[in-house]
Amino acid sequence: MPNKKANFYDGSENELSEKALLGAVSGWEYNAKYSAIRAFGEEFIDVESWIRYLGDKYVVKAAYVNLGREDLEFGQFDVRWRKSVGAKWNFTMGANFRAHPAYGQNPFGDWIGQGNDWWELAYHYGYDDELYEVEPGFFDYLWYGPDGEIIAGTDGEFYEYIYGDLIHTYNEQVVDALGYQWESSVAIGVDFYHYTKNNWVHGWATIMPYSYGLTDHSFKYESGDIDLDIGLIAGIKINKKIGLFGEGRYLSYFGIDSYSIKAGLNYTFF
Repeated sequence: MPNKKANFYDGSENELSEKALLGAVSGWEYNAKYSAIRAFGEEFIDVESWIRYLGDKYVVKAAYVNLGREDLEFGQFDVRWRKSVGAKWNFTMGANFRAHPAYGQNPFGDWIGQGNDWWELAYHYGYDDELYEVEPGFFDYLWYGPDGEIIAGTDGEFYEYIYGDLIHTYNEQVVDALGYQWESSVAIGVDFYHYTKNNWVHGWATIMPYSYGLTDHSFKYESGDIDLDIGLIAGIKINKKIGLFGEGRYLSYFGIDSYSIKAGLNYTFF
């Protein structure tokens, strides 16, 4: 029977971070999380789910992650050899396979590079313009939306307030049409776990120093580029009722950086 991790940390349980490769339970374990986030007037959805098998000599983990704020989405499958050193250190090495949208593409830049004029993209999405004389000897363009209504009185106004959304839409459509891309990576990891009755620390790091694209539009790494997943979580039990914990994580995949920090105070009523 797979094990589902607890919902909360309180500084007293023998628990490891859900984001790390290794967990506290041998055998099968799983987790699924959906978060609706609102920050600075914007709303995001984060989804993170995984299932893993932790053995004495190896670990296998499959995960799906979609971080809305960072626009980072991927599925990955890890299979690694595991070496325990003492009671606190674990080293892992193996292969990682990832599927992701076609990151690193620049469809609009490629389109302009083919000699197209910028206003042709607006025509493609149903916008139209009309030359008019602003004042004697000076001309500009009125811009009409797909419904025929005037939406901008000059090229500059259209370019500043409307055209950016068209570029975003075009890039998104072209990238979506490319589908998911696959790549394989060498994965090297280290985990440190210290636990006592009143405090615990779990730190982890995964480094992917080499990746090889398996599809035509997989992410193109520059020389020296590496992907990283580094984190630290710690907890302390102040007394029988109060516990504190904090967690930080830095994830860098496909040239996209994601930072997360959280802290909490837990109070046990009974």
